Amino acid sequence: MIVSVNQCIPDLDVVVNPVLCEGDLLDLTAYVPAELNGIAGTGEWYEGATTTTLVSGDLTMVAVSNGDQFTYLFTTTADGCTDMATITVTVNAAPIVDAE
Repeated sequence: MIVSVNQCIPDLDVVVNPVLCEGDLLDLTAYVPAELNGIAGTGEWYEGATTTTLVSGDLTMVAVSNGDQFTYLFTTTADGCTDMATITVTVNAAPIVDAE
C-alpha cells in the first residue's frame, strides 16, 4: 500500500478590508492576498462570501455598496489544493463641502 501525503497546502496572507468613499470604485487587483508558502497557483475573485459567482469584467473598476463581500479563491498548480480569503467593503458617505 502506497500512501501519498499532499504537500501543496496553500496559505493566503490576511488582507485588510477596503474602505472607500461613496462613488469610488474598488480595485480588486490591489487586494490579492499573497500566498505565504511559495506554492505556485492562480486565483480568481468571486462575489459574496462563497465561490458561486465569479466577478466579471474589469477587476480594477468594481462598483460596490457598503457591506459588499468578495472572496479570493487560490488554486495550486500542482495538485489543485485551494485556500480562500474574503474581504468586506466599507463605503463611507461622500464628504459635504461648504463653499463659505
